[in-house]
Amino acid sequence: LYAATFIGARRPGDIPTTIENGVFKSIDGGANWTNVTNGIPRIGGNPSAAAVDVLSLAIDPTDLTGQTLYASTNDLVNNVLGSVYKTVDGGANWTVSATGLNNRDVRDLIVDPATGDVYAAVADPLGNGDGGVFVSQDGAATWSSISTGFPAAAIGLKLALDNTGTNLIIQAGTTRGIQTFEVIPDGDIDGA
Repeated sequence: LYAATFIGARRPGDIPTTIENGVFKSIDGGANWTNVTNGIPRIGGNPSAAAVDVLSLAIDPTDLTGQTLYASTNDLVNNVLGSVYKTVDGGANWTVSATGLNNRDVRDLIVDPATGDVYAAVADPLGNGDGGVFVSQDGAATWSSISTGFPAAAIGLKLALDNTGTNLIIQAGTTRGIQTFEVIPDGDIDGA
């Protein structure tokens, strides 16, 4: 079992050093939990601080070992935008996996169980012009926006996938309601 945690009610400059945060793992059905955040940044960049907030976790169902997970992080209290981190060893070590997501705030992650593609619900707080939904088809090494037609004022918050039909359907919960996308096969991921 894995759990993501988020420390609420902090003020700018608060650097908690006596509480653990981030990702927790249980190997005994939830009776005991271990913090597994090696490689995830610390609040305020302080190595003695708790790990930054983890907004979502996604387990890759195509990894039969169950050891590959993705985590979206942020430290908005200290004005640090989020990123995506990946582990291939069950949380023992995390590495940044966010090329193409620069200056974005990743709110949710989900993995397509049919392909292993990773989808991210993304806010665009700096006005890059492409908040909404991003996809990685290479294990989160690189990301591309697939948000053509996504309302500019909408912030992607939560994703759900439906791959029971011919093409994948993405339901994106946003600040402007639910947006529905049909993913048409596109070899170069340019949306055209």
